[in-house]
Order: sequence, then structure tokens, then C-alpha cells
Amino acid sequence: MSRHVIIIGVGPGIGLSLIKKFGREGFTVSMMSRNKDRLAEYRRVSKEEGMVTDFFQTDAANAQSVAQNMRTAIGQHGTPGLLIYHAAALHSGKLLEHSIVEFENDHKVNVLGAIQAAQVVVPYMEQKGSGTILLTGGGLAHQPQYTYASLSLGKGGIHLLGTMLHQEIQSKGLRSASVTINGYVKEGTSFDPGKIADRYWSLYQQPDSAEWKTEVPFNGG
Repeated sequence: MSRHVIIIGVGPGIGLSLIKKFGREGFTVSMMSRNKDRLAEYRRVSKEEGMVTDFFQTDAANAQSVAQNMRTAIGQHGTPGLLIYHAAALHSGKLLEHSIVEFENDHKVNVLGAIQAAQVVVPYMEQKGSGTILLTGGGLAHQPQYTYASLSLGKGGIHLLGTMLHQEIQSKGLRSASVTINGYVKEGTSFDPGKIADRYWSLYQQPDSAEWKTEVPFNGG
């Protein structure tokens, strides 16, 4: 398996835990988000811990930004064995009050960015004959809340995307799934970011011969 992982949408919770988990397992981690200062700090901290990381300032709402930075990361570090799409627009707003422009902007981050990332990485993975794509989902996909209308629609889209993508790529020796986080993420709880990162790791390590599920719930660990 390739020891390169691309993580799109890194922040101080699950994103940082994913960086640390895969970095400690010997992966080169390509980090992507809009916040350049945060990315630089994560690289500094990870370097002090002996990890190999790189960062690419990326706007998940901009298809060109996603595609360009992914191709740069692949050119520098090789085809990733794993792509994690973790970006999300975490905006509250009711269905009839959230403006269409806001819905459109959120949808670009919540769903379209993931599709763009898949379209870029799959041909590289196909050439190697292996690869995994994991998408961060949420309980709103199954229990939507009208006060978080845009995010609920986004997580519903991620759930469907994980399934449809796997249907399309499994014949190429690739696989895809969404990880549905059914709870409030907080350190020191059963939904600790580190425990969630461990689930991503165990899922990535799951043998191809095992029964692969396109949606993997995380109900606390």
C-alpha cells in the first residue's frame, strides 16, 4: 500500500487527530485547508514528533483549487493509498431562511469538493491498482435538522456519494465509504477525535477480501 495520505479539511479536532494517527503510522501526510497559518503550525508540530507532513492551502469550495493542489501533492509525494475528505461548511440556518446563495456555497464544500477530489485521485489510484477514499459523514444524514438544513443536506449527499462512488470504482480494485459520526465530537468523551481517527485507521487497514460496507457508523468508542 502507498504510504501517502491526502486529508482535505483539517482542523483542530478530527482533522488534527487524523494527521497525527497516520503520521505516527509512517505515512506522508498531505494536509489541505484554507487556513495557511493553521497548516503551518500543524506541520511544525508534526515535524517535532518525527512525522513527515506537507501542506497545501486549498479552498474546498473551489474545484480548481482542489484539483491543482491535489495534483501538486501527488506529483511531490506519489499516488496516495488513501484520500480522506473531511471538509464541511458548518453553518446553521433554516431551510426557508438560508439563502440560495448560501446553500450553493455550502454545497460546494460539503459535496462538490469531495466529487472533485475523487475525480482527480481515482485515475492515479486506478493506475496503481489500489486505493481507498473515505468521506466524513454525520448523523444528520439520517436524522436531519431543519435548523441545520444545509449541513443536513450535505451529510445526506456524502452518505450517497460514498455508496455511489464505491459502486463505480470497485471494479478498478478501489473502494470508498463514508464514516457516519453519530454524536458530538469532544475530547475525553466516547466521541474523542483520537478514537474517531483510530476508526479511520482500522477501516483503511481492513483487507480487501473482507466484506466492505459503504457506510461505517461511529457510535462512540
